[in-house]
Amino acid sequence: PISRVLKQDKGTAVTVVQTPTGAVVIKHHALLTWRRWLDAQMYGSPARRAWKGAQLLQRHGFPVPQPLGVFERHVAGILTESWYCSEALLTHPPLNVYWQRRRKQWTLRQRRLFLRALAEFLSAFHAAGLYAGDMRDANLLVEENGLEQWKFYLVDLDRVLHTASLTEQRRLKNLVQLDRTLGRSLHSGDRLFFLYCYLGHPLPPPTARQYLIQRLLRLRNRKEHEYARRRQRRH
Repeated sequence: PISRVLKQDKGTAVTVVQTPTGAVVIKHHALLTWRRWLDAQMYGSPARRAWKGAQLLQRHGFPVPQPLGVFERHVAGILTESWYCSEALLTHPPLNVYWQRRRKQWTLRQRRLFLRALAEFLSAFHAAGLYAGDMRDANLLVEENGLEQWKFYLVDLDRVLHTASLTEQRRLKNLVQLDRTLGRSLHSGDRLFFLYCYLGHPLPPPTARQYLIQRLLRLRNRKEHEYARRRQRRH
């Protein structure tokens, strides 16, 4: 079958495969380090966790590409590879691609409507007690329903968690992940608008909002320094 690699890094590859009955996405994980192997022994293979994450989101009413299968390879009883297979939503671009394509065509009103929809998605996601380990723009697919309605599909599912009481630290982490990716192309006014839509009405008092923004900025700066050190070590 015809295939196209969407993403590839150390130990992980995401491929779209065209089959006679339609396109599927296969995410392949190779457990190349002891850390990844121990993680799989404790929590299940990455593919198995992605399957459980998809089921979890579907139970709470959030759309995901339809899960199709999990495959694992064991050598002498040791898990060495896993594959997660789902439907391919070829007409749903990633959020970063969609935003770059649309934002120059939109009026301020249309841009704000989209940011409100995205903020309300994340707010509802957290209100349901859900947390995603990597909520950056490239991991969200966008479905456009008419001119002013959108759906968002999370595709990085192997680190999705559910808890009865989601901590503020995890909420902030997801906000920072979006701010470090999509937020780079937003004006400060749009970023503040997104945050206020996420917080909902009534808004917290001004002092509480200022404290929250300071925490977000500190966390963002810490992440920026952390990734800069990683890039330097790789170089």
